[in-house]
Amino acid sequence: MPDQGASSGFLYGSVSGALKMAIRGCLVPLTRVEPTAWKRALQLPPGSSKEDSRQKAIQLFPEGATTFARVMDHNRAEAALIAWYGAKLLTGLRG
Repeated sequence: MPDQGASSGFLYGSVSGALKMAIRGCLVPLTRVEPTAWKRALQLPPGSSKEDSRQKAIQLFPEGATTFARVMDHNRAEAALIAWYGAKLLTGLRG
């Protein structure tokens, strides 16, 4: 991240590496997914906003719409969409 200092960058890298090693140590497969891949699978247009993701999560998970009700719930919505994409990959579902 451009505005981040060297100390913050080092801490982020350290924590990221530790998390990856913990996941691999538990023998859990780990795959890095680019935003363009999961957004394409969910038919979100290139350059779509976080609000678009929030609205897609409400559409895809209507029973949990209150979970994504606030504008500030966009990160939670994107996490749910990434999880949906991962489940789709693992099970071979068509969306």
